[in-house]
Formats: sequence, structure tokens, C-alpha cells
Amino acid sequence: MSIIISVDEWVGKNGVWTTCFALLIVFICCCIRTILSSVKKISKSTNGPLLEPLLVRDDSNLKSLITDDDLKNLLLYTEGKADEDGGPWEYVIDKKTQQLSYSAKRRDPKDGGATQYLSTTVFENCSPELLRDFYLDNDYRLEWDRTVLEHTQLDICLDTGTEIGCTLKKFPLIMAREYVLAWRIWEGKDQSFYCVTKSCEHHRAPRLPSYKRVESYLSGWCIRKVPGRLACEIKMFHQEELGMQRELAKFSFSRGIWNYVNKMDLNLRRYSTRHKNLKASINAVAYAHQVTENTLQTFLNQNDKINRPFKGMGSFQNSRVPNRSRKFLGKSLLLLGGAMFLSSSTPLGAKIAAAFIARKIVKSRFSQRSTRNSRLFNSSC
Repeated sequence: MSIIISVDEWVGKNGVWTTCFALLIVFICCCIRTILSSVKKISKSTNGPLLEPLLVRDDSNLKSLITDDDLKNLLLYTEGKADEDGGPWEYVIDKKTQQLSYSAKRRDPKDGGATQYLSTTVFENCSPELLRDFYLDNDYRLEWDRTVLEHTQLDICLDTGTEIGCTLKKFPLIMAREYVLAWRIWEGKDQSFYCVTKSCEHHRAPRLPSYKRVESYLSGWCIRKVPGRLACEIKMFHQEELGMQRELAKFSFSRGIWNYVNKMDLNLRRYSTRHKNLKASINAVAYAHQVTENTLQTFLNQNDKINRPFKGMGSFQNSRVPNRSRKFLGKSLLLLGGAMFLSSSTPLGAKIAAAFIARKIVKSRFSQRSTRNSRLFNSSC
């Protein structure tokens, strides 16, 4: 009797153990990657340039970041008077409780930019000033928003009140995102407040390979009292290129936004017991400009047609969508291999898992090469 066993015969008899071993290797690699990411995050937070003192100055470049024209365009969008070049709006969600109501709609711009969202949230038993401070209190957000890893105040313009900050966020299954944003506040009649936020660049927040910089971000909101009862509403326009496949981003938003809004409402109630006056600090709230009712009506009556949201926005391009699709396909292969391992003892699951491991090795080498080229490009700039 021959004691020599062919490779195919051995794999056929031991397909289950081969699959288990392959999945174990993938799990160990993921754990090592998570640990290394945490070490990089700690290194940046302790040794990075974000620990420098806050810059307080009167700079012409800061003055031009966000202007009154941006406020006008914000009003045009939130009041439904903007152009329809972006296509029709699609309603996503409309839910409410005794203390909260939320509705949102979205549309995809015809120029291929990131999906635009327009939402209205009403909080009962809440004042506009409390809601404004809750949205802008980044220290408190670090306590309740698990997606926010770190926030640092970078700069502020004493003339316009434009503030700049850097925020690190972590989302499931993707690399941590880094936001360098500028925002400005206006105060209107009867405790109404307006805010415009844009992505920007700042010398105190250099690009690092540890995080993916969100380069295209635009958001704005209006907070007003609800007539006839003790409540206030916030209307928000939002658009950002998060670096995800479009349909996956839509699915994540529709599935998770209601839970997030409920969590926000819960922490808003807690914030009311510890509310601190942000005007006592050096921030955008303390240096907010007054907007008269005549100015607001002038903006709304102009009925300007704008080809893109907010001045200085630029269009969003999804040039990296094919790469993200291949990444998603690779993860799907791993899940498929695991499912086949659970459903049968055939060696096909082991082959799929092994193919995924080989792909991860090639991808790792390609990623190292891309990072090295990116560093060379940044140094040359």
C-alpha cells in the first residue's frame, strides 16, 4: 500500500482545517494592523504639531475663507430657493418621538459630486442658544460621539470670527478620517443662528500617512425657534467626499442616522444640566457677527441661481471609486470563504481564503510603494 498522498487528496480530506488556518492568519493580520494604527494615533497625539498654542490673529486669508456670500447660499439651500441643477430630491427618512422629529432627503449632483443631504431636526423643550452651543462644543462631543477620536482648535480670526480646527474620526471598516475645517457663525433676530463649515488647509495640520484627509467637505445649518411652542429646529445642508463607494455610503446613512440622532438628543438633554457659555471662550461663537432681518430678506429675495453649493466649494470627484470597489470585493471573498467553510467540508473555501491572503500581501507591497511616492510628492511641493 502506498503511503504517498497527493496534495489534492490531502486538501480534500483536510479542507476544513486548511480553511480554519487561513482564516486564523487573516484574523492575526487584522489584529496587528489595528495595534499599529493605535500606536500611530498615540504618537501623533503626543508628538504632533497639534499641541501648539492656539493662533489668534487678524489675517486677510482667514477673512476670505467664509464670507457673507456663503451665508446667502446657505439660506438659498435651506429655504428651498436654490437651483435644481443637481436633480430631484429623494426622501430618505421621516421619524419622530415625543421629544424629537427628524426628516432628511438627498440627491446626487449631475456633475458627479458627492451626495447632498438636506435635513430638518426639531428638538422639543430646547432653546436655540443651547442647541447652538451643543453643536459647537467639541470638548463635549469627544465625550459622547464615539466616532470622534481627537479635536484640536488651530486658529481663529478676531475680525470675522472664522475658526479653524482639526478633527480625527473613526468609522467602521475604513481608515480613520482627518478633517481640517473652517467655520463661521452669524446671529440673527430672535435667537436665530447660522453656521457655514468648509474644508481647508492649515500649516499646523500637515498631511500624515496614518490618516486619510477629507479634502471636500461642506456643511451649513440654521437654528430657529419653532413658532407657538418651546422648541427649536435646525435645518442642515451637508456634502462631503468621505472616500467610500457611493451606494455603500447611502446605505450606511439610511441605516444609522436615526440611531445617531436619538443619541444626539439624549446627550443634548444631559448637556442642558452642564451647559457652559461658549461666548466666554475664544471661539467662533464669541466673535459671531450680527445679521439683521433686512439683510436676511435681501438674501432670500434675490433668488440667485448658483451652479454649485457655496462659494469656493469646487466639485467632488470620485476618481478612486474603482479602487474602493476592488477593496470591497476582496473583503467579500473572505466572507464567502467563511460561509462556504460553515456550509460544507469542500476545499473551495480554503482556496478562496488563500487567494485573499495572497491578494493582501500584494496589496501591502503596493500600499508601501504608494506611501513612499506620496511622501516624495509632498516633499517636492
